[in-house]
Amino acid sequence: MASKIKVDQIQTADGTGTIALQNQLSGMTHASVPTLTTGHMPAGSVIQVQSRTTTTGTTVTSTSLVDTDVYVDITPQFADSKILVIVNAQTRTYGWFRATLSRRDSSNTKLLDQLNATNGSHDYGVVNETEGRYPVSISVLDSPATTSARKYRIDIRKYSSSGICNFPEGGYSANIIAMEIAG
Repeated sequence: MASKIKVDQIQTADGTGTIALQNQLSGMTHASVPTLTTGHMPAGSVIQVQSRTTTTGTTVTSTSLVDTDVYVDITPQFADSKILVIVNAQTRTYGWFRATLSRRDSSNTKLLDQLNATNGSHDYGVVNETEGRYPVSISVLDSPATTSARKYRIDIRKYSSSGICNFPEGGYSANIIAMEIAG
């Protein structure tokens, strides 16, 4: 049941005037209210979120970077946006391994964090040389400076001559999230 308030007159707080409301709100629709678009979002606002969960494991026995099934695609709406990438996974390893997060362009060139000149990308996590289960948790704030589609992917490689790494470990899932943040 809808309620109605009917009054003849509304006075100001000090009683010196009246406020006329006759038909002021009738006919108002949601179209009368301006639409908030991503262009109106202040810096730091989340514009979009893309995520992917996989249970497809990759077995790594190589000292070269190996692509895993842990990736997410995102197309920034604005060139000045930042992309916050968060990865969480469970591994089962024996030997020294590193998880590397890379931003890829259309030719799959590794672009993110040119800190390690040997492979063109930065190594974020070292997994212990004792056999066991180890979590991999990575977060990176990237500035792709484009509105073209981008792929963020985890690569794994081993550092010792022996060993094996299952990423993610069978029965577990790996999650990767990419959030566009207004610049």
